Amino acid sequence: MQYSVAVAALLGSTQAIAQKSAGAGDVYGPNGSGYSNTDANYDLSRIGIAVTSEGKGATCRPGDWTTIHWVGTLKDGRVVTDSRAEAGGLPKTFALGAHEVFRCWDLAVPKLKQGSKARLDCPSYYAYGNARTWPPVGGEPIPLNSDVDFDIEVVECNRTPDFTDYYKQPKTTTMQPNKCMWLHLVESDATVNEMVLTEQEGKAIIHNKQRGDLSQQWEWNDKNQLVNLGTKKQLIDDNGDAELGAKGAEWWYDQTTRTIGKKIAAYSEERNDWVMHKYLSVPKEKMMPGSEVDVMMARAAQDTNKTWRIEYCDTHDRT
Repeated sequence: MQYSVAVAALLGSTQAIAQKSAGAGDVYGPNGSGYSNTDANYDLSRIGIAVTSEGKGATCRPGDWTTIHWVGTLKDGRVVTDSRAEAGGLPKTFALGAHEVFRCWDLAVPKLKQGSKARLDCPSYYAYGNARTWPPVGGEPIPLNSDVDFDIEVVECNRTPDFTDYYKQPKTTTMQPNKCMWLHLVESDATVNEMVLTEQEGKAIIHNKQRGDLSQQWEWNDKNQLVNLGTKKQLIDDNGDAELGAKGAEWWYDQTTRTIGKKIAAYSEERNDWVMHKYLSVPKEKMMPGSEVDVMMARAAQDTNKTWRIEYCDTHDRT
């Protein structure tokens, strides 16, 4: 009789197991409205996701660009971050899963679709943690180890990153083609004046910088020629009496030595390498010619006068 009861109990247990196996799949971690967590990832199991509006786009893929609007609220109801209320009112674009945002977002957003709106229940260690943080909005520091609820809107996801095209240029140059710039003579810094390469009556001299003066503004064109924006003429030579004309030399900027130089057409490549190159050099007598004070300021600079720094113009400087 005892044996029969044991067998019956065993059979009943087996039946119960079979019935459980035939039911719905096990759930690992928290659920929320519109979302059921069936992912066995441990980190994800600690985050609550409630989908308030299901998106119609594809599920967001890690690695691609994602754009999100959000509002972050502490458990006491205080809003501490709001994309629309912060500077610019813009959403954030980031590479999903690349640790550029809260860990909570990297874990939860791949479970959502483009266009979805959801509330994420994020534990502190996937949000601000125990860092002492002053919130973008709210006016009070965020208490350490605060859990945060994020109401997010997936504006866009699964966008392939755009890559910037760079101009082809010599490896040692910081001169960008077709951009307005001033060429400051570094040695003139001892005169406590901003002195720049300037066109004057077809010659290249050094003069005190005057904003808006096109004769002091230059462009490095696609043919590596320095063009004066005032005359549209090109810099020809660097023999201390540099001229401007219709056909100029090819120049480049060496950011290590801060020199503007050119190769000499009559020399071979080996000869050019031996002499380094011909520098753009304006002697001190060509610096701010005119008054006696100007001459004294010019003589405070070194005789070498051949090192330069580049400053790009602002938009209004060209008008």
